Amino acid sequence: MSGSARDGAQREGEAATARLDGSAAASADSEQLATERLEEGSEAERADTVAGAELAIGTVIGGRYELLRRVAGGSMGVVYKALDRQRTLETHEPSWVAVKVLTPRLDRHGPALRALQREAETGLLLDHPNVVRFHGLGRDGNRFYIVMEWLPGCSLADWLDRRPGEPMPAGDALHIVRSIGAALAHAHERGVVHADVKPGNVMLLPDGGVQLCDFGIARLDRVLATGTGTFDPGVLKAATPAYSSPEVLKGETPTIRDDVYSLACVAYRMLSGRRVYGSRDALEAEAAGESPRRIEGLGEARWGALEAALAYSRYQRPPDVRTFLRPFAAQGRGRRGRALLALAVLLLAAAAIVVPLAAS
Repeated sequence: MSGSARDGAQREGEAATARLDGSAAASADSEQLATERLEEGSEAERADTVAGAELAIGTVIGGRYELLRRVAGGSMGVVYKALDRQRTLETHEPSWVAVKVLTPRLDRHGPALRALQREAETGLLLDHPNVVRFHGLGRDGNRFYIVMEWLPGCSLADWLDRRPGEPMPAGDALHIVRSIGAALAHAHERGVVHADVKPGNVMLLPDGGVQLCDFGIARLDRVLATGTGTFDPGVLKAATPAYSSPEVLKGETPTIRDDVYSLACVAYRMLSGRRVYGSRDALEAEAAGESPRRIEGLGEARWGALEAALAYSRYQRPPDVRTFLRPFAAQGRGRRGRALLALAVLLLAAAAIVVPLAAS
């Protein structure tokens, strides 16, 4: 780890643990696991809803998780880096987690609550080194949240946005494609379709690891005991157009082949430095008779696989992720390239830590 990132993390840990007074952790009764049914808040609880979408830094949610800094936010909720106070007291070492808190205006929105619960449930179904680990689902008054492992590093979107129009080194891009593909293959084998594969849902770790996140609108082929198996995440209309297949954009239920399409869109952007159809989505490109531009330097077999995965019809795409990935099998370690990527991830992570501390 670079000196600035290490020093920033150490200062953050010292600041958080210094606030712990050694009191016993809150009772487990204050939390609900993802395997329990969540009901919408009572009228009294709804009246307590905070108008703002975010909680103050330093807030302790669930009597256990102290919010240290905001990491990301979207229409569904806000993600924070948090200190697990109970675990920290038990181990005498700072224990970090990521906490995603549902946006307050959605706490009375049934589909949004079901989506949050679906995300936690789906995460608990999966166990793979390329999938973020979920710890559970909780409720604190009228606040609903999920707890996940903390991942140091940056998102693939952050990396790409810092280098607009610049292709990623081929070795790094192929390593990421294979890693995302392995996560998706694992999910598909367990009846889970991610349905929102995009750079913002891919985390790059300083050690070269890659993890797929955010299963909030995933589809399952089973009915879970909690009752969310009948929930249709499509009502949220949360898919990302630039990485969605024509079928998903038309409102059809996502399938494995649609995850393959999204993965191909991510691969295309990394290898070319641009989105497949620029500012257009797949439906607009199809209507205009547009085809993906050939990526210079990409071999015939790999381009053929990528082009097939980007077919407008799902029935013309590879039937599964493993079939798509075959031409992308590793032909060398590419250690030097991945070392440079890891260094870039470290620098982005250091900036995320040091800048908020400097402003505090």
